Amino acid sequence: MALRWGLLAAGAIARAFAAGLQQTDSGHVVAVAARNGDDAEQFAKAFDIPQHHAGYDALIADPDVDAIYLSTPHNHHADWAIKAASAGKHILCEKPVTVNLTNAEAVINAAKTNTITFMEAFMYRAHPQMAMLRDIITSGEIGEVRFIDAKHGFNAGPNFNLRVTDKTLAGGGILDVGCYPMSLSRLVAGMANNQSFANPVDVKGVAQIVPDRGIDEWAAASLMFEGGLAAQISTAVQVALRNQATVFGSRGSITVHSPWGGNGRQAGDTKLSIFRSGQSTEEKLIPLDRGIYALEADVFAEAVTRGSREVDAMTWDDTPGNMAALDRWRKDVGLAYDFET
Repeated sequence: MALRWGLLAAGAIARAFAAGLQQTDSGHVVAVAARNGDDAEQFAKAFDIPQHHAGYDALIADPDVDAIYLSTPHNHHADWAIKAASAGKHILCEKPVTVNLTNAEAVINAAKTNTITFMEAFMYRAHPQMAMLRDIITSGEIGEVRFIDAKHGFNAGPNFNLRVTDKTLAGGGILDVGCYPMSLSRLVAGMANNQSFANPVDVKGVAQIVPDRGIDEWAAASLMFEGGLAAQISTAVQVALRNQATVFGSRGSITVHSPWGGNGRQAGDTKLSIFRSGQSTEEKLIPLDRGIYALEADVFAEAVTRGSREVDAMTWDDTPGNMAALDRWRKDVGLAYDFET
């Protein structure tokens, strides 16, 4: 039976997810909620959604909703995730799961207590190129994995009224998009040791923080994992970075040209490039018959259907591990938000 989704928030990312659900039979949207009732109504008309709610509590109480896609600004994730879990709703929560580890642990505990399926929505984890990356690494094709370089950043421009540049909404690069290269580095470090993920033993960071704006406009971190594997990750909301990732081994390297969602929201090929010492570059194409949000919805629905509380793509141990590493990054650069204290 198809999963009946409720969309908690009606912003751009909710639109992307709703469009993704139109590309799959694993679920469909039955309700959408926004703080403004008119926004919810317009969203519902655009995607032919039968129910719309003014306010998020009404969505959580809707008996026709099985699962909630939570896409408010991340400083509100904890409150609404805990409320949704308490109501027995399964939850796919946008990244980052919360602002800090304390809140993340509270959300995971709520999921455990209420026996619902919960996943932090790192949609790139559902892309088949991640499975291919794991196969290449674990096969030993590039030898011992020694270094990871991963970047995710964009230039929001001079308009500092955007969510991603608003300090009251926990804006800035580290949380908004730096969570991606942190997550990928931990994933690859795990792959190198035939594990699901690995947590860094050391995190050193730098960042450009303008005092009156109170966010990190661009930032970088050096990570060290057990066994000597190192990573360099970069992020930005005021610099357009080359958004790709490269894994370096003792006998070669792999570049993921579009790691954060592959071809994007629609079908299309993505590419990995394998460089081996003394050999020509090998290009591997990964075909995708639908967008990445459709794949994410599928892996979540499959977990719900088989009665699993966790989704293999992003487990309950992986999520707080990523949040803890982001906390260490922010602490090292001296970035805290007023509402945290």
